[in-house]
Amino acid sequence: MISGWDNLIDRCLLYAEAPRQMIKNLLMEAEDELSREVDIAERMIRAVTPLNYYGTGTSLRENPLALPNDYKKMKEVRYKGEILPLIDRDFIDLDTNNTLKSGTPTGYFIGPNQYGDTAPAVWLDKNPPNGDYLTVIYYAQLSRLEEGNFSVPFLGGTDSTTPGAVNDGNIFLATDLGSVLNGAIVNLGGIGNITLTYNSIYTNYLSNNPNSTTEIPTSTLAHKYGGVWSWYNHKSDLSGREAEAKVVSVNDYRKYSPIVPQMYRISLCNYAIALSQAKANPELHDKHYQMWLQDVEKIKNEQADKSLNHTIKEVI
Repeated sequence: MISGWDNLIDRCLLYAEAPRQMIKNLLMEAEDELSREVDIAERMIRAVTPLNYYGTGTSLRENPLALPNDYKKMKEVRYKGEILPLIDRDFIDLDTNNTLKSGTPTGYFIGPNQYGDTAPAVWLDKNPPNGDYLTVIYYAQLSRLEEGNFSVPFLGGTDSTTPGAVNDGNIFLATDLGSVLNGAIVNLGGIGNITLTYNSIYTNYLSNNPNSTTEIPTSTLAHKYGGVWSWYNHKSDLSGREAEAKVVSVNDYRKYSPIVPQMYRISLCNYAIALSQAKANPELHDKHYQMWLQDVEKIKNEQADKSLNHTIKEVI
């Protein structure tokens, strides 16, 4: 299993001699190219209505959800856990003063961003009540010029029976990066930032003892995500407050790890090996660049098959 850039760089250096920073830059460039060719880099926005987003000081009840500039294509929009269908904006039901009616949203459409940014915005067909959750998952177009943030599911601290509480100086993230994220800054969605200090990794994550020092507390979230969890400490005094969502944003995530799914990360090496050897070893360059092109086509076909299967299920 490849966790973080360092492990991936080590793998690349088995085939080619080059400075580590050069290999990392080329790996990030490969990830950028892959995200441009294939809908593969997923990012998530989790919000609570009304929403203050990007410092606009406006609420979701009155305005659309402005998407980040790395937005490429929408995957899904969920309102209070239910997937909303994409609808044609021509079918939006307005009131007599041409504003959205209040109520439970039944669909969304992608429309203009009235704040003037280049990315579009998510519009709901009705203005929802305050305090409801909206989750947007989209495919991103990565850029190595932007480190980028990334959302990770999390559990609360060891003294909490409710996922979300982080006031006891502990936090569990659904990631296998472990010590790779030591020193990373995490945004808790409205209650501030914390700096992670690595403690340990858990694979046996179910426990009936909320104060266990060897297992993560049992919770519906732990059952849902399972797998490997990383335990971190932090020194922030949050005064008993809880984060507003069950995901947190790791700042500058690409500084620590690729974003593309684990199964596709080895393919990034073929690109990095090829370009690092373009002058020194043209034969090795040609071999691995051809392998890179083949990998991209294979991933395209796999994603197309998944999209087709999903469309067939929706029709059925």
